[in-house]
Amino acid sequence: MIKQLSDPGLGEKFYQNKSRMVNKDGSFNSKRTGMKRHLYHYLITISGLRLTFIIVSTYILANVLFAFVYTSIGIEKLGGQHFENSFLTGFLFSMQAFTTVGFGAIYPHDYISGLISGMEALFGLLFFAFATGIVYGRFSKPTAFIKFSENAVIATYKDGKAFMFRIVNARPNTLINMNVGIILAMKTEAGDSSIRKYFNLDIETSSVVFFPMPWTIVHHINENSPMYNLSQSEIEKLDAEFLIHIQGYDETYAQNTNTIFSYKYYEMEWGKKFKLNYNVNDVGQVEYDINRIGETETAILPL
Repeated sequence: MIKQLSDPGLGEKFYQNKSRMVNKDGSFNSKRTGMKRHLYHYLITISGLRLTFIIVSTYILANVLFAFVYTSIGIEKLGGQHFENSFLTGFLFSMQAFTTVGFGAIYPHDYISGLISGMEALFGLLFFAFATGIVYGRFSKPTAFIKFSENAVIATYKDGKAFMFRIVNARPNTLINMNVGIILAMKTEAGDSSIRKYFNLDIETSSVVFFPMPWTIVHHINENSPMYNLSQSEIEKLDAEFLIHIQGYDETYAQNTNTIFSYKYYEMEWGKKFKLNYNVNDVGQVEYDINRIGETETAILPL
């Protein structure tokens, strides 16, 4: 008997305009509103290019503002070398104070400029401490970069067929104690509305201790499978989506990592199987190209 899984947290109501539950980047296809923005979470999750832009822009803006302050109190209150442009003089002095590198050709000449430059130095220390913490937090966060085959396949397997996809560690770090789980989501009609049903898929090998090679995940489509006797058109009609969760231990960070992915019914190739795209080199090492893990060839499916 095929046992239905209770709602894993994605909801049972089916919305026709929703393309998928899990996006290709592993994020969930949902939007939460009314939440308070958390600055640290925002800065730790945005792209590196955007973070660099924010840090550099904040640094320049702060120096511009302090340059206006020094100009407004009178640039003559700064001793040493002055430039023809008083704002430029204030800006260069501000950069020295903000970064606390010490005063060079320009220096505070009275107690007002000294007080302002001291406060600016404090602000600069706090700014760089915060920026350093954000950068460190991004680098220290364990994130597994697991590459998935572009499509899953329905291939021959044993006396029948199986749902398969392939993964590989795309980083040089070591991942161990890998575990994978697959939930199949399919819609069904319930009166005038549609709901989703969820099923746990049995996996031939759901865990491996070591993960140095490509790993083909196999779900045997037998009498105990919710996909048993379903044709390609029926899978499409049911709007099937395979929700995948992979967990492992990253030795570099000494922490567990989690990866979420999904395949929709239109990302499945029927009557295909994955190629064995690795070989042994002259020194006895197994070589494979991670960009070729999704290569397939024709396989004749049983009737």
